[in-house]
Amino acid sequence: MRVNYRLLPKAESDYFSIYAYTYENFGEQQAEKYTRGLLDSFTLITEHPHIGRSINDIRTGYFRHAYEGHVIYYKLKQNEVLIIRVLANRQDHQKYI
Repeated sequence: MRVNYRLLPKAESDYFSIYAYTYENFGEQQAEKYTRGLLDSFTLITEHPHIGRSINDIRTGYFRHAYEGHVIYYKLKQNEVLIIRVLANRQDHQKYI
């Protein structure tokens, strides 16, 4: 069963920061392509909510799903996927989630 997703404020900020960084360093076309891929990943998670790996050892009820150079952290809430953060692989994930 497919559910909707919602970006929480920090995840929304992450998303726009990723776009801005990619635009500045790689151009508009790559920024559009990369962030479209993130949106596709959010949709994939709604279609298969348990596709991500559980990270109960770090945060109870949270999952992580990798997309290229980033990791999407999310939580399931009834009929909704809450996107918590979208962090670069090089970031200290435990510090930010």
